[in-house]
Amino acid sequence: MALPVRRLYAHAAWLLVLLAACRADTPPTLTEAEMTGTWRGTIRLLDRDSVFGRFVDVCGAGVCRGLMDGARDTVRFDYQLAGDSATAVSSAFPARSRPGVLLRDRWVVHRTAPGRLEGIGATHLAQHDDSVVFRYRLEVVQQR
Repeated sequence: MALPVRRLYAHAAWLLVLLAACRADTPPTLTEAEMTGTWRGTIRLLDRDSVFGRFVDVCGAGVCRGLMDGARDTVRFDYQLAGDSATAVSSAFPARSRPGVLLRDRWVVHRTAPGRLEGIGATHLAQHDDSVVFRYRLEVVQQR
């Protein structure tokens, strides 16, 4: 009778250790109210540390309108919130360096601090989602 009780205690101890290890403090959910507003950001190519571009986004109600420094037209991004992250896909927009070529952007960001998002993205040919033109990191800070 003593052996089964010891096994029971041993299993209970392991169960407590596993529960403690699995318990993670989940980050707070990114809300639409937090996403709404004006955001300033930088883009860096994945294999470089220098800034590739700067932009301003105005977001709210599932849509961001982004303007790269030096560009004339805004680009629409439709985003979705999931947990502490947001994912977005842009409408097709013309490449500045190649007339007649349309591009599409996809990114995912997560909150690293209040009013601060970081993530990764990729620019594709609009007609072929599997044709990546370049991949990048982005850092975004909300303007107050």
